[in-house]
Amino acid sequence: MKKFIIPLLTMAALGVATVAVAGGNGNVKPFVDVQMDCNTMVGVFEVDPAAARAALPTKYELALQPSGNALVYLQASNCDGAGNGEALGPFDLADVWLIIEGPPDYQPIPGAVVTLPTTYVYVLKAQTTSKWVKTHCAAIHFPKDLVKVIDVGGPIAPVRSGFVTEMSKAGYAWSEFFPCMNPPGSPYGECWMFPDPAPKIPVGFMESPFPVGYNIRGFVNRSPGTEARKEMGCLMNMGGQGLIQLQLDPKSDLAKLGIFQNGQVGYFFDSMSTCHLVMSQN
Repeated sequence: MKKFIIPLLTMAALGVATVAVAGGNGNVKPFVDVQMDCNTMVGVFEVDPAAARAALPTKYELALQPSGNALVYLQASNCDGAGNGEALGPFDLADVWLIIEGPPDYQPIPGAVVTLPTTYVYVLKAQTTSKWVKTHCAAIHFPKDLVKVIDVGGPIAPVRSGFVTEMSKAGYAWSEFFPCMNPPGSPYGECWMFPDPAPKIPVGFMESPFPVGYNIRGFVNRSPGTEARKEMGCLMNMGGQGLIQLQLDPKSDLAKLGIFQNGQVGYFFDSMSTCHLVMSQN
Protein backbone atom coordinates (compact mmCIF):
# COMPACT_ATOMS: atom_id res chain seq x y z
CA MET A 1 0.00 0.00 0.00
CA LYS A 2 1.31 3.45 -0.89
CA LYS A 3 2.11 6.01 1.75
CA PHE A 4 -0.94 8.17 2.41
CA ILE A 5 -0.55 11.82 1.49
CA ILE A 6 -3.24 12.99 3.92
CA PRO A 7 -2.29 11.75 7.41
CA LEU A 8 -4.70 11.45 10.32
CA LEU A 9 -3.36 14.50 12.14
CA THR A 10 -3.80 16.67 9.05
CA MET A 11 -7.41 15.62 8.61
CA ALA A 12 -8.09 16.01 12.33
CA ALA A 13 -6.86 19.58 12.00
CA LEU A 14 -9.48 20.05 9.30
CA GLY A 15 -12.15 18.87 11.74
CA VAL A 16 -12.86 15.52 10.10
CA ALA A 17 -11.90 13.07 12.83
CA THR A 18 -12.98 15.36 15.67
CA VAL A 19 -16.49 15.83 14.32
CA ALA A 20 -16.92 12.14 13.74
CA VAL A 21 -15.98 10.76 17.13
CA ALA A 22 -17.11 13.37 19.62
CA GLY A 23 -20.51 12.77 21.17
CA GLY A 24 -22.78 15.48 22.51
CA ASN A 25 -22.03 14.56 26.13
CA GLY A 26 -18.30 14.35 25.59
CA ASN A 27 -18.26 10.56 25.18
CA VAL A 28 -16.49 9.00 22.21
CA LYS A 29 -18.86 7.51 19.65
CA PRO A 30 -18.05 4.38 17.66
CA PHE A 31 -16.51 5.29 14.32
CA VAL A 32 -14.90 3.80 11.24
CA ASP A 33 -11.71 5.45 9.99
CA VAL A 34 -10.52 4.49 6.51
CA GLN A 35 -7.47 5.82 4.72
CA MET A 36 -7.13 4.78 1.11
CA ASP A 37 -5.50 5.27 -2.27
CA CYS A 38 -8.03 4.79 -5.07
CA ASN A 39 -8.54 4.69 -8.80
CA THR A 40 -11.85 6.55 -8.98
CA MET A 41 -14.61 7.34 -11.44
CA VAL A 42 -17.26 9.91 -10.53
CA GLY A 43 -20.34 10.17 -12.72
CA VAL A 44 -22.53 13.27 -12.34
CA PHE A 45 -26.18 13.05 -13.42
CA GLU A 46 -29.14 15.42 -13.33
CA VAL A 47 -32.29 13.63 -12.16
CA ASP A 48 -35.97 14.42 -11.73
CA PRO A 49 -36.44 16.49 -8.55
CA ALA A 50 -39.71 14.75 -7.64
CA ALA A 51 -38.04 11.34 -7.72
CA ALA A 52 -35.09 12.71 -5.76
CA ARG A 53 -37.32 14.25 -3.07
CA ALA A 54 -39.18 10.96 -2.71
CA ALA A 55 -35.87 9.27 -1.85
CA LEU A 56 -34.75 11.97 0.59
CA PRO A 57 -35.81 12.26 4.26
CA THR A 58 -37.76 15.46 4.86
CA LYS A 59 -35.12 16.98 7.18
CA TYR A 60 -32.78 17.50 4.19
CA GLU A 61 -33.14 19.98 1.31
CA LEU A 62 -32.16 19.24 -2.27
CA ALA A 63 -29.52 21.47 -3.84
CA LEU A 64 -31.25 22.05 -7.16
CA GLN A 65 -29.43 22.98 -10.35
CA PRO A 66 -30.32 26.08 -12.44
CA SER A 67 -32.31 23.69 -14.63
CA GLY A 68 -34.48 22.81 -11.65
CA ASN A 69 -33.19 19.24 -11.59
CA ALA A 70 -31.55 17.46 -8.68
CA LEU A 71 -27.94 16.30 -8.91
CA VAL A 72 -26.67 12.83 -8.07
CA TYR A 73 -23.12 11.48 -8.02
CA LEU A 74 -22.22 7.86 -8.77
CA GLN A 75 -18.73 7.22 -7.43
CA ALA A 76 -16.89 3.93 -7.99
CA SER A 77 -13.39 3.26 -6.64
CA ASN A 78 -10.83 0.47 -6.69
CA CYS A 79 -8.79 1.05 -3.56
CA ASP A 80 -6.00 -0.13 -1.30
CA GLY A 81 -5.99 1.07 2.28
CA ALA A 82 -6.37 0.66 6.00
CA GLY A 83 -9.37 0.66 8.32
CA ASN A 84 -9.03 1.75 11.96
CA GLY A 85 -5.28 1.28 11.57
CA GLU A 86 -5.61 -2.26 10.19
CA ALA A 87 -4.32 -3.01 6.69
CA LEU A 88 -7.24 -4.00 4.45
CA GLY A 89 -5.43 -4.68 1.20
CA PRO A 90 -7.37 -4.15 -2.04
CA PHE A 91 -11.07 -3.32 -1.65
CA ASP A 92 -13.67 -1.49 -3.66
CA LEU A 93 -16.45 1.04 -3.04
CA ALA A 94 -19.44 2.34 -5.00
CA ASP A 95 -21.70 5.09 -3.67
CA VAL A 96 -24.74 7.02 -4.89
CA TRP A 97 -24.89 10.52 -3.40
CA LEU A 98 -27.80 12.92 -3.71
CA ILE A 99 -26.51 16.51 -3.46
CA ILE A 100 -28.19 18.44 -0.63
CA GLU A 101 -28.01 21.92 0.87
CA GLY A 102 -25.53 22.70 3.64
CA PRO A 103 -23.82 25.70 5.23
CA PRO A 104 -20.86 27.21 3.36
CA ASP A 105 -17.66 25.41 4.35
CA TYR A 106 -14.13 25.42 3.02
CA GLN A 107 -11.30 23.21 4.27
CA PRO A 108 -8.12 23.33 2.17
CA ILE A 109 -6.52 19.99 1.30
CA PRO A 110 -2.69 19.96 1.47
CA GLY A 111 -1.07 19.49 -1.93
CA ALA A 112 -4.07 20.64 -3.97
CA VAL A 113 -3.77 23.40 -6.56
CA VAL A 114 -7.37 24.28 -5.73
CA THR A 115 -9.77 22.94 -3.10
CA LEU A 116 -13.48 23.05 -3.85
CA PRO A 117 -16.08 24.10 -1.26
CA THR A 118 -17.46 21.26 0.84
CA THR A 119 -20.16 19.25 -0.93
CA TYR A 120 -23.07 17.99 1.18
CA VAL A 121 -24.64 14.67 0.23
CA TYR A 122 -27.27 12.19 1.31
CA VAL A 123 -26.10 8.60 0.79
CA LEU A 124 -28.78 6.79 -1.21
CA LYS A 125 -26.75 3.64 -1.72
CA ALA A 126 -23.34 2.39 -0.57
CA GLN A 127 -21.75 -0.81 -1.84
CA THR A 128 -18.44 -2.51 -1.12
CA THR A 129 -16.49 -5.69 -1.82
CA SER A 130 -15.00 -5.57 1.70
CA LYS A 131 -16.60 -7.65 4.47
CA TRP A 132 -14.57 -5.60 6.96
CA VAL A 133 -16.09 -2.34 5.72
CA LYS A 134 -19.62 -3.77 5.65
CA THR A 135 -19.40 -5.25 9.16
CA HIS A 136 -17.82 -2.23 10.83
CA CYS A 137 -20.17 0.23 9.12
CA ALA A 138 -23.22 -1.81 10.16
CA ALA A 139 -22.19 -1.30 13.78
CA ILE A 140 -22.56 2.48 13.40
CA HIS A 141 -25.82 2.39 11.38
CA PHE A 142 -24.06 3.17 8.11
CA PRO A 143 -25.43 0.47 5.78
CA LYS A 144 -23.16 -0.81 3.04
CA ASP A 145 -24.21 -3.66 0.78
CA LEU A 146 -21.73 -6.37 -0.11
CA VAL A 147 -21.31 -6.85 -3.88
CA LYS A 148 -19.33 -9.30 -5.99
CA VAL A 149 -17.36 -6.94 -8.24
CA ILE A 150 -16.68 -3.23 -8.62
CA ASP A 151 -14.42 -2.50 -11.60
CA VAL A 152 -13.69 1.08 -12.72
CA GLY A 153 -12.14 -0.12 -15.97
CA GLY A 154 -8.41 -0.27 -15.32
CA PRO A 155 -5.87 2.54 -15.62
CA ILE A 156 -7.15 5.99 -16.57
CA ALA A 157 -7.35 6.28 -20.36
CA PRO A 158 -9.15 8.58 -22.84
CA VAL A 159 -12.19 6.28 -22.61
CA ARG A 160 -12.87 3.31 -20.39
CA SER A 161 -15.84 1.29 -19.17
CA GLY A 162 -16.68 -0.07 -15.75
CA PHE A 163 -19.30 -2.17 -14.01
CA VAL A 164 -20.70 -3.39 -10.71
CA THR A 165 -21.99 -6.93 -10.20
CA GLU A 166 -24.25 -7.30 -7.18
CA MET A 167 -24.76 -10.47 -5.13
CA SER A 168 -27.94 -11.22 -7.10
CA LYS A 169 -25.78 -11.20 -10.28
CA ALA A 170 -27.75 -8.15 -11.45
CA GLY A 171 -25.81 -4.93 -11.71
CA TYR A 172 -25.03 -1.84 -13.73
CA ALA A 173 -22.32 -0.52 -16.00
CA TRP A 174 -21.08 2.70 -17.52
CA SER A 175 -19.17 3.73 -20.62
CA GLU A 176 -17.12 6.89 -20.97
CA PHE A 177 -17.18 8.71 -24.30
CA PHE A 178 -16.42 12.09 -25.85
CA PRO A 179 -13.39 12.63 -23.60
CA CYS A 180 -12.10 16.15 -23.08
CA MET A 181 -8.88 16.61 -25.04
CA ASN A 182 -8.53 20.40 -24.95
CA PRO A 183 -5.61 21.81 -22.96
CA PRO A 184 -6.05 25.06 -20.98
CA GLY A 185 -6.24 28.07 -23.28
CA SER A 186 -7.33 26.03 -26.27
CA PRO A 187 -9.31 28.00 -28.91
CA TYR A 188 -11.80 25.13 -28.80
CA GLY A 189 -12.81 26.00 -25.24
CA GLU A 190 -12.01 24.67 -21.80
CA CYS A 191 -12.98 21.29 -20.45
CA TRP A 192 -16.06 20.86 -18.29
CA MET A 193 -15.22 19.81 -14.77
CA PHE A 194 -17.61 20.33 -11.85
CA PRO A 195 -21.26 21.45 -11.98
CA ASP A 196 -22.23 24.98 -11.01
CA PRO A 197 -21.49 26.82 -8.80
CA ALA A 198 -18.07 25.16 -8.54
CA PRO A 199 -15.24 26.77 -10.53
CA LYS A 200 -14.50 25.33 -13.94
CA ILE A 201 -11.08 23.73 -13.85
CA PRO A 202 -9.53 23.23 -17.30
CA VAL A 203 -7.96 19.80 -17.32
CA GLY A 204 -7.76 17.07 -19.96
CA PHE A 205 -5.95 13.94 -21.00
CA MET A 206 -3.27 15.99 -22.72
CA GLU A 207 -2.30 17.61 -19.41
CA SER A 208 -0.46 16.18 -16.42
CA PRO A 209 -2.72 15.09 -13.52
CA PHE A 210 -4.23 18.14 -11.87
CA PRO A 211 -4.41 17.92 -8.03
CA VAL A 212 -7.81 19.03 -6.70
CA GLY A 213 -8.90 19.06 -3.04
CA TYR A 214 -12.36 17.66 -2.45
CA ASN A 215 -14.37 17.49 0.79
CA ILE A 216 -17.61 15.54 1.26
CA ARG A 217 -19.93 15.77 4.27
CA GLY A 218 -22.58 13.07 4.03
CA PHE A 219 -25.55 11.70 5.93
CA VAL A 220 -27.59 8.51 5.90
CA ASN A 221 -30.83 7.84 7.81
CA ARG A 222 -32.71 4.69 6.82
CA SER A 223 -34.95 4.65 9.93
CA PRO A 224 -35.59 6.86 13.01
CA GLY A 225 -32.73 6.89 15.49
CA THR A 226 -30.18 5.37 13.12
CA GLU A 227 -28.65 8.42 11.48
CA ALA A 228 -24.97 8.25 10.59
CA ARG A 229 -22.59 10.65 8.92
CA LYS A 230 -19.41 10.67 6.89
CA GLU A 231 -16.58 13.16 6.54
CA MET A 232 -14.19 12.61 3.66
CA GLY A 233 -11.28 14.65 2.40
CA CYS A 234 -9.49 13.69 -0.83
CA LEU A 235 -6.53 14.83 -2.85
CA MET A 236 -7.72 13.90 -6.34
CA ASN A 237 -5.20 13.87 -9.17
CA MET A 238 -7.59 14.46 -12.05
CA GLY A 239 -6.69 12.48 -15.13
CA GLY A 240 -9.64 12.89 -17.45
CA GLN A 241 -13.25 13.86 -17.97
CA GLY A 242 -16.01 13.84 -20.54
CA LEU A 243 -19.43 12.28 -21.04
CA ILE A 244 -20.65 8.98 -19.59
CA GLN A 245 -23.60 6.70 -20.28
CA LEU A 246 -25.20 4.48 -17.65
CA GLN A 247 -26.56 0.99 -18.36
CA LEU A 248 -28.91 -0.48 -15.75
CA ASP A 249 -30.15 -4.00 -15.16
CA PRO A 250 -33.75 -3.36 -14.03
CA LYS A 251 -33.22 -5.89 -11.23
CA SER A 252 -30.20 -4.03 -9.85
CA ASP A 253 -30.30 -2.10 -6.59
CA LEU A 254 -29.29 1.01 -8.51
CA ALA A 255 -32.31 0.75 -10.81
CA LYS A 256 -34.58 0.14 -7.81
CA LEU A 257 -33.67 3.57 -6.40
CA GLY A 258 -36.04 4.97 -9.02
CA ILE A 259 -33.97 8.02 -9.90
CA PHE A 260 -31.82 6.85 -12.84
CA GLN A 261 -32.90 6.10 -16.39
CA ASN A 262 -31.36 3.28 -18.39
CA GLY A 263 -29.07 4.85 -20.99
CA GLN A 264 -28.89 8.12 -19.07
CA VAL A 265 -26.00 10.40 -20.03
CA GLY A 266 -24.02 12.52 -17.60
CA TYR A 267 -20.52 13.82 -17.04
CA PHE A 268 -17.57 11.94 -15.57
CA PHE A 269 -14.22 12.73 -14.07
CA ASP A 270 -11.50 10.17 -13.38
CA SER A 271 -8.75 10.50 -10.80
CA MET A 272 -6.11 8.77 -8.76
CA SER A 273 -7.08 9.84 -5.26
CA THR A 274 -5.79 9.70 -1.74
CA CYS A 275 -8.66 9.96 0.74
CA HIS A 276 -9.36 9.94 4.45
CA LEU A 277 -12.89 8.83 5.31
CA VAL A 278 -14.41 8.86 8.81
CA MET A 279 -17.92 7.52 9.43
CA SER A 280 -19.82 7.62 12.71
CA GLN A 281 -23.23 7.60 14.34
CA ASN A 282 -24.60 11.13 14.18
